[in-house]
Amino acid sequence: MDIPALVPSVAVPFRVTVGITLVTAFAGLGLAIYDLVASGWSESFLYATGRSLVFLFIAIAVSIARWPAGAVLAAAALAVVDVLDTIVGVIRGDALFIVVPLVLALATGAAALWLNSAIRRSR
Repeated sequence: MDIPALVPSVAVPFRVTVGITLVTAFAGLGLAIYDLVASGWSESFLYATGRSLVFLFIAIAVSIARWPAGAVLAAAALAVVDVLDTIVGVIRGDALFIVVPLVLALATGAAALWLNSAIRRSR
């Protein structure tokens, strides 16, 4: 199976979006593991760790397949999850879990919008 070539105008936004998605997924996984160990292995934190692993594998699969629309979907979904994590951080009153997910959500969402606009311009 051949991997499709990216349109030149989409290549850089695609690489940036996938890179930011991978970094965000790794950071989310790190936060989830930190919270999991600190909480004494509660079920909700096991869920958060599993969810972070799923997003990490999705980001890796999208980067291997070179599927720009999939990268937009993965980044947008991860940004939404990070916004929800920010809301949970606000409810818990934990500054680490407010600031980090919010910054990651903004970066991932911006990358998704940039790639989406590059895809639309290339058509």
